[in-house]
Amino acid sequence: SQAVTYLVSRGRRRIAMLSLDVGYGDILLREQAYRNALGRYGFSREQIKRVPLNAMLDIDKILPLVRELVTVWKADAVICANDHLATAVLRALSILRTAVPEQVAVTGYDNLDFTALLSPPLTTFDDRRDLVAKTLVEMLLELIAEPNLSPERRIRTIEPVLIERKST
Repeated sequence: SQAVTYLVSRGRRRIAMLSLDVGYGDILLREQAYRNALGRYGFSREQIKRVPLNAMLDIDKILPLVRELVTVWKADAVICANDHLATAVLRALSILRTAVPEQVAVTGYDNLDFTALLSPPLTTFDDRRDLVAKTLVEMLLELIAEPNLSPERRIRTIEPVLIERKST
């Protein structure tokens, strides 16, 4: 959702998502957030391509998907499920001689250290793992002290933080 909002604010209108074919957890939540955000902006066409987890860095698997997104679907932005996948997308776009960010913007997720060194440096979202870990420990201690803790007090939301770099 944050990625779509950010890309729309940058003038992007054909926003695709390259996700992982895992079928669970936070990846599905990111896909749903993408769909919901597109709907809020009145974009009726979603475009999600899924990559097998073991092919995430396989350019031979990524290149045809990226080619389809930019040449057939005419994507002007690609939201990637994580920074590794975004790295492969940047490589594929380079092979296709597609300028980033002039023709296609790319975002990742995780804010891994190496993403600042990519060409162009990757715009990504920091998932704040340190804060997540701290919060989990605090919640566990709360549950130990109060085993009947209400469901409302067991839920915490930690929003990722946009790390804006040159890929958008």
